[in-house]
Amino acid sequence: MSTGASSMGTRIGVRDAEGVDDLSAEASAWVLAVAEGRLSAVEEREFQSWMQASAENRSRFAELMATWDFAASLAQPVADHSPTLPARSGRPRRSSGTRRRWLAAGASMAAGIAAIAFVAHQSVGVDPIPVELTTAHGERMDHVLPDGSQVSLNGGTRLIFVSSEEHRELELSSGEAYFDVVSDGRPFRVRTSAGTVEVVGTAFNIDVLEPGVAQVAVYHGRVAVDSGTKRMELAEGEQVDLGPGAALVKRMLNGDSPDWRGGWFEASDESLRRVVQETSRFSPLPIELGSPDLAPIRLSGRFHVGEPDRVLAMLEHAHGLRVRREAERIVLLPP
Repeated sequence: MSTGASSMGTRIGVRDAEGVDDLSAEASAWVLAVAEGRLSAVEEREFQSWMQASAENRSRFAELMATWDFAASLAQPVADHSPTLPARSGRPRRSSGTRRRWLAAGASMAAGIAAIAFVAHQSVGVDPIPVELTTAHGERMDHVLPDGSQVSLNGGTRLIFVSSEEHRELELSSGEAYFDVVSDGRPFRVRTSAGTVEVVGTAFNIDVLEPGVAQVAVYHGRVAVDSGTKRMELAEGEQVDLGPGAALVKRMLNGDSPDWRGGWFEASDESLRRVVQETSRFSPLPIELGSPDLAPIRLSGRFHVGEPDRVLAMLEHAHGLRVRREAERIVLLPP
């Protein structure tokens, strides 16, 4: 019997599947609602309460989320890295009826092979199996993690997620990611080469600019940041730069989510290198500076980095830069 029962199972109708216990029915209902992105604010709070209520709830949710991923993968098309396409979802769409049948089947098999493997894995002390997410240049991904947290990856990003009954650990080795974290009582830690961010339930963005340098921005809630030499807390609307030297906390410009999710970058006396770096994440080919003479150039304004060709054309006409397109990269050169 589940702890922290909700009304989701009865609303979605998974409970009619033969042999489905109450806990599996509730977990199936939550998987459908979370994966399809249709939770209201009230239901979001109900979901977080249900996840916090017991380890059994969290385990069954993760188990059935894996069933969802497997069913979706059967119809997943070959990835198209065209920069003109919208953000790719980490969970490809199937028809609603097909998804529900897979979830009902997964719930009915909760005591079968998948559950046996899951329980055995947890009980014998084997290290948790990591989930690895990667995006290429010009590609974006939205994904629901096994704990129900949602993550959005910008181009050129690599993220590894590992969870256990005690904690949720992630490693962001490159790129940029936005996290909307479900509070289930376990800490949620994201490690980068520049420091570690720890939360329980909040929404924040981490941008790994280069090895040892990162930027953390908080959009909802609070986070704790550990740079290795200094630990601080950030509240909603604050961001911190991590890297060599002292970390500086400052207010964010505006908005309730990162600009990059809409394909934009707000520059305020930023280096050309930074603008090119943000643009390159949306380009199918990496964009690089071809000369140290370009380093002193500073830029301000709002750049539509989601359309790299427009940014390159602006740099050509407004700053006189030359664009050289090669087989495996795009190079910016002085006039």
